[in-house]
Parts: sequence; structure tokens; C-alpha cells
Amino acid sequence: MGKLCLAVGFAGALRLVGFVTDPLLSREEIHRVVGEPSRLAGSLQVRHDLKLITWNIEQGQAYESVLEVLKRLDADVLLLQEVDRDCRRTQYRDVARDLATALGMNWVSAGEFQEIGEARDGKPAVTGQAILSRFPIEHAEVLRFSAQDRWRWSISPLRT
Repeated sequence: MGKLCLAVGFAGALRLVGFVTDPLLSREEIHRVVGEPSRLAGSLQVRHDLKLITWNIEQGQAYESVLEVLKRLDADVLLLQEVDRDCRRTQYRDVARDLATALGMNWVSAGEFQEIGEARDGKPAVTGQAILSRFPIEHAEVLRFSAQDRWRWSISPLRT
């Protein structure tokens, strides 16, 4: 139990230090769409059915396992949630970009929130969503909830 408390305390301390050391992003910077939406626009093999997968990949911490499963599933479009960009816990990789490159897909991603305490060398860390596609991606944008109950979720995510 003592080791668990020490680990949780250490993670909390890193977050607090991050408020001083990490560059703070604006909402626009966090939610900015990035990617290579039509990097691979060559000839497409059109299937009779469109295979679409949606998956919360939990930041991409198990990157190699996620990649192995996605290769096996051979989807046309991937909708991924909790995708890290430049976070310590995922070895500072851009998970969406790296998966798209490995799978030979176009991609876009945008942040949901900044990960304070996960940055390195003045480069902010973000977690968000990504779309990977065998087809070119046109007009990707972020739609924000305007009436989300921020206080309820920040105080207790278990409350209904």
C-alpha cells in the first residue's frame, strides 16, 4: 500500500510541477486540427463494404499491441479516442501520426485537453481524438460541447 501511495504522490507532484514548467495552451491551440488528411490520395481499392472501427486506445500506452490489432482488423476508417501527442507516458510520440504511418493511412487529430505534467522541452502534451482513413479526409473540425457541466465532472466523475 505504501508503494501505491508513493507512486500516486509522485504522479501528483509531476502534475503540480507541470503547472510551472509546461507552456499553457489556449483552447484554440488545444483543439486545433493537425495531421495529414490527404497524404495518401493515390488509387484506392474500393471494397463492397466500408469497415469502420471506433476504439478508446487509452492514450496509446500499449502502442505495439494497438498497432498489431489494427493491422489485423484492416479497417477503412478508424475513429480513435484518448490519443496522446507528445506525452511522457507514451514516450513523447504522436500516436495518431505514428499509427497512420504504420498502417498507410491519412490522418487528422485534435486535442481534447492539455496533459499538464506530461510535456518535455517546452513542447506541450495533449490528449484527444483522431481519425485515420484509407480515403482522403476533407473538412475535419472540432465540435465542442457548449453546455457541458464542468463542475460536476471535475468534482466527481462518478456522480450522475
